[in-house]
Amino acid sequence: MAPNWEEFSANVHKLEIFERILQEQDRMLRIGIEEDYIACRLMEQEAEAKKLKREDVGTKLANIEKKKAALMRGESVNVDEDDPLLGLETKRRSTSRVNDDETRDESASQHDDATQSEKEASVFSNPDDEEFDASCSENDGARRKHARRDSHMAVLQNVHEKFPTVLLIDDVWVEVTCAECGINASRRGFFKAISGFRYHHNRKHPDVTYEGFGFCKRRVVSEADVQNMKSGREPDEVPIVRKVAPRRIGH
Repeated sequence: MAPNWEEFSANVHKLEIFERILQEQDRMLRIGIEEDYIACRLMEQEAEAKKLKREDVGTKLANIEKKKAALMRGESVNVDEDDPLLGLETKRRSTSRVNDDETRDESASQHDDATQSEKEASVFSNPDDEEFDASCSENDGARRKHARRDSHMAVLQNVHEKFPTVLLIDDVWVEVTCAECGINASRRGFFKAISGFRYHHNRKHPDVTYEGFGFCKRRVVSEADVQNMKSGREPDEVPIVRKVAPRRIGH
């Protein structure tokens, strides 16, 4: 019996549709696994940092007990050196200098061309950086709360200068946006490197605490898109677009 060509063609078409659906499911599962891997790595790092901090606090508590015993024996001891708030003023001045330096790094880049402008997207968030409330920058108490040792702020590998928000973190290529408002750029261009995001977060969201890279939201980038971007080409699967805060009405 001669094969029915129309039925054959329809069956092949169905199988191709099934294949594409399964391939997409496989891609999403792979991305989910990579995101879980990142989350686990980040939790491990945060747990280790907290463990070290607790050990330091324990050492200081033991030292205070020794000094209390010495005072009971009538000995002279220096109690001021155990003040937990000692050095905060110096730390505030240091943080202020770092933030001033990071102003120059907040936005990139010379590749902010017309094509990228057409793709620019806005998200609901606070007003953009040029229009922020000056009182926010003067909130020294909030800045002290967010000051961190810069051990986790080492220079991160960037996929390409055209895509400064795609970084290699914990051995995984990710696109980075602000964890609070979702933006990745000012109106002058993309935030430059991880320090741009930290500076934006500390200035725009001073009351939100974070650990490690908690000021950033990360989206795992597929291997195919990474290879395209490494060559300076636009990604095929998920485009990298500027996301800026909308301007205030009347501005």
